[in-house]
Amino acid sequence: MGKVGGGRGWGERRAEAVESGPAEPGHHDEGNHHGSEAKGESRLLDGTCVIVSGVGSASGDSIQRTISIDGHDMVVDAEGLVAVRLNRQRGIEALAAGGLKSLHAGDVKIDLAERVDVALWRDSQGRFHGVLQDCAGPVPEPLAKLTDDWLRLAVPVPIK
Repeated sequence: MGKVGGGRGWGERRAEAVESGPAEPGHHDEGNHHGSEAKGESRLLDGTCVIVSGVGSASGDSIQRTISIDGHDMVVDAEGLVAVRLNRQRGIEALAAGGLKSLHAGDVKIDLAERVDVALWRDSQGRFHGVLQDCAGPVPEPLAKLTDDWLRLAVPVPIK
């Protein structure tokens, strides 16, 4: 399941949904309010490789693997979600990851002391911009080296 791409079209796509049913009254189900859990990977029309892992925990299972997109490997350690799109030079064009701990892809090397939810994208001049969710304190150094343009988001309060 690690190879995605290899030409035009969707590439390899695997996904499964597991129905977990409604939660018991008064029971909080770790944020999974849709009654299903998912695990799989897909390639979007724009070339983005999306990997989702949320079978054991609605907040996301571990994703620790090498991802190959059109013959270019990247090593990632995240939780729940990883979405990566490469540019024509095979560098990272855009990235979204839940609980990112590390990512090594071409010239981008991120090794974090604490897991963080992050999104990165390049503008038309090739400069990175980013969003961090629920990350207190200064931007972690490996991310600060990529850009100084960071937006911060707090985790929303669950609806009761």
